[in-house]
Formats: sequence, structure tokens, C-alpha cells
Amino acid sequence: MYYNFKFFHVENPDAFSRGEKPSVVEAGPYSFLEIRQKEQIFSADVDLLNYGQYYEFYWDQRETNDLGCMNAAGEYPCTGDDPITILNPVLAAVVPMLLPKRGDSPADAADKIEFLDKLDEALTNSTACHDCQEGIFITTTPMEFLFDGYQYKTIRALAYALRETSSSSSSAGRRILGRLADKYGYDLLSLPDLPDLPLEIGILSARNMSVGDEYYTINNGMVDPQRLLNIEKYKVGWVGMFSSMYSTLSCFHYFHTCSGVMTIHASDIGRVLTLDRA
Repeated sequence: MYYNFKFFHVENPDAFSRGEKPSVVEAGPYSFLEIRQKEQIFSADVDLLNYGQYYEFYWDQRETNDLGCMNAAGEYPCTGDDPITILNPVLAAVVPMLLPKRGDSPADAADKIEFLDKLDEALTNSTACHDCQEGIFITTTPMEFLFDGYQYKTIRALAYALRETSSSSSSAGRRILGRLADKYGYDLLSLPDLPDLPLEIGILSARNMSVGDEYYTINNGMVDPQRLLNIEKYKVGWVGMFSSMYSTLSCFHYFHTCSGVMTIHASDIGRVLTLDRA
């Protein structure tokens, strides 16, 4: 099967930062051959099988050409190294976590504002934080963004903000620090030198040529034939600072009709979907 990507390239990032409307063009589709297979298969119970979902992705120039891919400059053919200017996903993921919300205590709101001030200082002031400057948009390539890894200076800016606010035991800082430590296994406050931070992140790099953190439990029908191939439970890890997702499903079957509304996690897009099968 093929994994096809389109990107919304922002033509006027500087003007947008001054308050103008963004000018956006669509680039793509960029096509990657996706290979899947089940690995680490074992019996979990008399009627349950566990397996890990393995992925491989390969750039497919011919399929990209056949799809009529146009790059951000409106040129054909596309390559995996075409420049694209897109939203900074790390900044977009972190800032909503830090914005004061209704119900925050005055102390929590003050912590968040302090942390945001320090983050902004790092992102915009080279004197305060060396090589931390990055805006709401980044310029990268499809291959770099998805697999090879883009160097996010925002991560270094986050480390600066965490260190600068650690003395106030910032709840916002602790939350981000905890997620980074759980996901990557290091404590930003304990690192001796900010430039040593691993800054490269590819959105799908952790899933390429590995099982990653995606496991399923399916029913083999030995006890109840009606539940044959039901996905009874799954665990899906996702990108960046987001924790893994666990879930159980009361009904998910390819061959019979289920009534009601089901909520499932679509691992390919990292989103929760609601299915109404009434």
C-alpha cells in the first residue's frame, strides 16, 4: 500500500508574523511505499493472540510522479527534498499545554505565564539562549520532516525555559519535563550542556523499520466464533511528547454489524475517531 502526504506550504511566513493573512499553497502528494507485517506473535490466552505491527516506508518516485505531484513552487516532478515551509509542530503542541485555562489557580496561571515568557525569550533572543531561535513556521523537506529528522531549536528553547523557571517549581514546567523524561529517558534539567540535546525528530522515524510501540490483542474465535478477529485491546505509542494510548474495544469486527458508537484510535494519523454503526 502507499502512504501519500500533502503539505500546506506557507508562502509569506514573515508577513503572517506581522499580522497579515497567510498565503498557503498545497504541495504533493508525496508517495511512500508502506510495508506492514505482524511480528512478535504469541498466545495471550486460549482465545487471544498478541502481535506487534511492523512498518517499513520507502520513497517511491514513480508513484509520486503518477499521482501528478506538484511541489510548493508549482513544479513537476516532486522530490523528497523539495523545500516546504509549514507550521512548527513542536511549538504547536507545547503552547496549548501552557496557556492559562479556566479553573487554573492563580499560582498555576502565574507559573504558565512565567514559563511562556521564558520560552519566548529563548525563541527570540540569541543573547539569552544561544541557537534557540525559531518561529511558528519551519522550512524543511518532506523526507526530513517525516523520516530523516528536522532539528527543532524549540526543544533547546524549552530546556532553557525549564531551567530558568525550575526554582519556582513551575507546574507547567514539571508537566512538560515529565513527558520528555518518560518519552526520551532524560531529564532536561540534569543535562550539563544545552547544545548536546538531541534535536532531530522525524514524525514517522520511530515507526520506520520497527514495531515501535504498537501492539494488538485479537480474538482467535476458539471460545466464541462470533468474536473471530475482533481487536480486543491495543496499545499505540505516538510521536514526540505524547504518551502511549491504551484501549479496549467491545466490538470491532470486519465481518459482522455492530450497533452503537465506537471510539477507536487510528494509529496512522494519531487521532481518535468516533464510528457510528447504528
